[in-house]
Amino acid sequence: MKAKRTGTPLKAVSLILGLSCVFLHAETQHTVKIAPKDGDNFIVASFNYLAPEKNTKPRYILVLTPGFNGDGKRFLQQQQWRDFARTTGGAIVACTYIAMHEQTPDEIKNYVHYAAAQHGSGAALESAIEQFDALDPAHSLKDLPLLIYGHSAGGQFAYGFTCHNPKRMIGFAAAKGGYYYPEPIEGTYQVPGLLISGEQDLARRKIEIRTLFESHRKHGAPWCWMEDAYGHGTADTLEVVIPYFRELLQMRLSADNNGLKAIAKDAGVIVDLRTKTIRKDVTATNGGNTDPFTAFLPSMKIFERWAQHDTGKNKYLSPVNQADKK
Repeated sequence: MKAKRTGTPLKAVSLILGLSCVFLHAETQHTVKIAPKDGDNFIVASFNYLAPEKNTKPRYILVLTPGFNGDGKRFLQQQQWRDFARTTGGAIVACTYIAMHEQTPDEIKNYVHYAAAQHGSGAALESAIEQFDALDPAHSLKDLPLLIYGHSAGGQFAYGFTCHNPKRMIGFAAAKGGYYYPEPIEGTYQVPGLLISGEQDLARRKIEIRTLFESHRKHGAPWCWMEDAYGHGTADTLEVVIPYFRELLQMRLSADNNGLKAIAKDAGVIVDLRTKTIRKDVTATNGGNTDPFTAFLPSMKIFERWAQHDTGKNKYLSPVNQADKK
């Protein structure tokens, strides 16, 4: 009897260990580093790749980029992002860029670091994805479109890559970045974007974010601006960003994964930022000369979520005023 009682737990332990091995290998993870070339805008570029369980052929790549010189690996520990990628058929690439530190506000403003993707950091991401494709041929990453989220300098990179390679972009969300270096190129104005500022963040950041939004919205960019009630932290911004991304995937990914779908003229909803109401007289793709006091969101559902979190209505009752600049 003792032998039987001893044997049963051993079998249970063996079963648990066996299942643990299955779960440990259910996800595919790799790390690659890209060495900078002369003139590149970074001194370190490291990328962590995660292919979620049961995702044999990703439909897209979710790129996650932290604040200035931050470690992107932390994103892989966030269940929100892992669940999102798993349920939407995406692989994850978390970015870690290191640039030289700036010393003064003027140097910060004039310093072109990795946020300006066309100066090397964008090519580094593309090279990393090619290496991940070679390391994990079962998941076939070649030429997959990108969905990019970034916070602070990472948000600046999300916009920067949109200016570097807009044809590969499903959309982006940039939370509370400071300086947006790159100029748009052909195709940039067709990429959906969500720009987020913080009511208690530095005034210069708020002004930069709103100015970038308005300048691109005038050219018809399908973008939205949102200001939450907090400072520079991410707070609860993902409660808007993740549903927003989910809607963009439905809107832009084709059923056969053969390229990205353009945003239809009657797609989504147009928001009046001054009144937080829906505009019926403006379409999503009406080209240039768009009212900068309007914004594009992919669905009524996202409008309702955005309206719950946006505190910026009063900012759009008049142009940027002196109070904003203090």
